[in-house]
Amino acid sequence: MALSKRKVKYFAAGLLAAAVLVLVIQNSGNTRIQFLFFSGSFPTLVVILGAFLMGVFVGSVMVRKR
Repeated sequence: MALSKRKVKYFAAGLLAAAVLVLVIQNSGNTRIQFLFFSGSFPTLVVILGAFLMGVFVGSVMVRKR
């Protein structure tokens, strides 16, 4: 049975989302963030999810530009 490219992409996206979910669940402490003139302490899950969502956004913008 041959898999279509679309099914492979959805499967890969599902695996990535599951990996991020496991990472978030296992890292529930706080972490300190510094960016330019901003610094603060945030829950690690917020930092991980924020970075993931920024990556998804940048990736979707890059795909649309092609």
